[in-house]
Amino acid sequence: MDKDTAKQIITRMVTCINNLSEVVQIAHASCGEDEVRVVRRGVGHVLSEIQDRLTDPIYREHPDLLPEGMGYAPLEGPTLSELATKIG
Repeated sequence: MDKDTAKQIITRMVTCINNLSEVVQIAHASCGEDEVRVVRRGVGHVLSEIQDRLTDPIYREHPDLLPEGMGYAPLEGPTLSELATKIG
């Protein structure tokens, strides 16, 4: 994957992550404790999938796209391009 495409995807993934955070905030403001727990758990699963399947593989291939000061490095594993070759 070229860097420009990776950057576009990461930008949209960050928007998705922010929107999911808002979902938890909405539930927290309006729902009961058990419902909030269900929403948080669901959002947590989605965030984990986004990280495992998209953002970490892209960051492995393009580590320069990691935001400065984030204090985060992707876990070891394949890049998105390597994952793509396994599908084909």
